[in-house]
Amino acid sequence: MSILYYLFIENWVFFSILLIVFILYFKIRIGFNKYSEHREFSKTESPIEEFLFQELRKRTNHRNLPYEVYTQVPCGSYRIDLALYTKRGKIAIECDGKDFHSSFTQVKHDEKKDEYLKQKGWYVFRFSGSEIYRTRKGCADEVEQFIYSKGIFKKKTAHMR
Repeated sequence: MSILYYLFIENWVFFSILLIVFILYFKIRIGFNKYSEHREFSKTESPIEEFLFQELRKRTNHRNLPYEVYTQVPCGSYRIDLALYTKRGKIAIECDGKDFHSSFTQVKHDEKKDEYLKQKGWYVFRFSGSEIYRTRKGCADEVEQFIYSKGIFKKKTAHMR
């Protein structure tokens, strides 16, 4: 009888410690994700980038979509406003404010940047500031539909959840 009692106590202690380790792991992981999200958000350079970043990040958090959103990602001599990394591809999203992207010189610079990014394997999206202000959900929908249509990742069906 006493051997069974000690085995019970030993197993109880082991599983209690295991449970505590799992709880701590997930608390740290969730805290890291929030820190990471805040760090990326703080690197945005304009309100339109902030709006679109928040919409895309909200989708990864609430829909459990398999991509990460990063801001001001260097690529060669350029920086990408918002970058999405998936297991099968990279998506660059440029948020074009009227002040900085309406001159002829800037349009040519943007075309050159897009070409460079495509050569490096990026899919490139450009949204104007007014598009993002009016329909940030529509912009995020467009990116998401592209991701599904290209098979970069597949939509989760009911049995996959």
